[in-house]
Amino acid sequence: MTNTGIRLLALLGLVSVSALAACSNEPLTLEAPAPVPAVAKSQGDVVAPQLYALAATKVVGPRVAISRPAAGNDAIGAPLPPVTHAFRQGIVHVAPGSTLAEVTVPVTATGGARIAVAPIGTDPVATGDALRELTVASPSGTMLSPKMLKTTGPTVLDEKHSGVWELAPSMAVGSYALRLAPSVARTGADIFVYEPSSTIELGVTPITPIVMAGTTGTVRISLLDGGKPIVGASMRAHLASVSTRNGPAVAVREIGGGIYEATVSEALDDKSASGVYTLEVHADGSSNGARFVRSGAAGFTFSVPTGRVASTRTPRLVRDGAGQITAFEADVDVEAASTDRFEVSALLTVLGPDGFEHPVAEAQTAENLEPGTHTVTLSFDAGWAQLAGADGVLHVRKLTLYSQGQQVILHRADDGFDLAFAPVKHDQLKPLAEVPGGAKAMLDLGMLQRIPIAKPNAPSTIKR
Repeated sequence: MTNTGIRLLALLGLVSVSALAACSNEPLTLEAPAPVPAVAKSQGDVVAPQLYALAATKVVGPRVAISRPAAGNDAIGAPLPPVTHAFRQGIVHVAPGSTLAEVTVPVTATGGARIAVAPIGTDPVATGDALRELTVASPSGTMLSPKMLKTTGPTVLDEKHSGVWELAPSMAVGSYALRLAPSVARTGADIFVYEPSSTIELGVTPITPIVMAGTTGTVRISLLDGGKPIVGASMRAHLASVSTRNGPAVAVREIGGGIYEATVSEALDDKSASGVYTLEVHADGSSNGARFVRSGAAGFTFSVPTGRVASTRTPRLVRDGAGQITAFEADVDVEAASTDRFEVSALLTVLGPDGFEHPVAEAQTAENLEPGTHTVTLSFDAGWAQLAGADGVLHVRKLTLYSQGQQVILHRADDGFDLAFAPVKHDQLKPLAEVPGGAKAMLDLGMLQRIPIAKPNAPSTIKR
């Protein structure tokens, strides 16, 4: 989280800036034993096999440690499975400077179908000229009229040339011909075919949503017609990012049974920029004798890792002079290979009678670190746990290391390396001096409901 975001949360009253030395008269803490090696355990873990020394980032600022409430009515379950993005549309690309006079696009189902043309370029006059000179003919040769689209601003097109052609359900399936004038071929264009009623569907699933240099990242692609696999389709794919529309090509391999696979990490290395990438996929094939085109995309995050959690220490309770618990603290050893602003965050959870752990608080600490190993302390305000009615053993979950310089996750352990605090009783927790306004709003919305407590010493059933 950026400093601006932290300031905003403070203004909303959802965070309390940690200054435990000031709020704890006589802190009594447990002695920290030797570090416990960080071992990846859960399915949701993201960890770098090696670190890279990059140029120092420009993110600067003081050390900031915050603690804020968590929505306790949301149980922590198993890591979410990869999400499949489904597409029933295709894109035919006409490159700028093309000499094509005609392009055919296949349509497999006309109910609700549309053909749309988007000339490439930012010149509105050239775009208008290109669309005025473009015509579309059905498989029988009948010329189609563009659909009239409402606009909310000025346009260089008259209402007869919107660039969109809508197909009636009664129209024939097959190849529709787009006759390109020289101006269209000169500017280039993307031709979109939307077929919402078609049974042919392209699925794109980022199996590895977070890819790191030195690791393997894959995207699974499926082609189905009414649930039946389509084999032998021609596939091509490339990467795109905020800065590059047409990035490096990525090979697509057919696995079998309508399943294809692209290894995106083959096109990325430690010299690639960190950030969000999109794999754009285009399929061309036939099913039941009908040709089709399908296009889809899915995003993932790529990073060149500059840090990781090297180890953790036994967490401790912090008490005031009266013996009340004011905070739950956990030390995390961060190994940094480059100068960066690193952020460590985690959730504090308690077991509920439903057999699931529920979050009661979140802690984040951000600071600038030089190359080397540094101890970063997470401090959970005990007041949030008291407000939620926490009692018994509290756990650290969703332990995450984030680079604010690169804006990417560097390490994540859903199980928090099984860090757990010594059992506490609810009446030992020091209440908040005042419930911030933002937290009051969460209470009113039922997001900070008191959590029914499980039986003492009940085993955790957090899903891994």
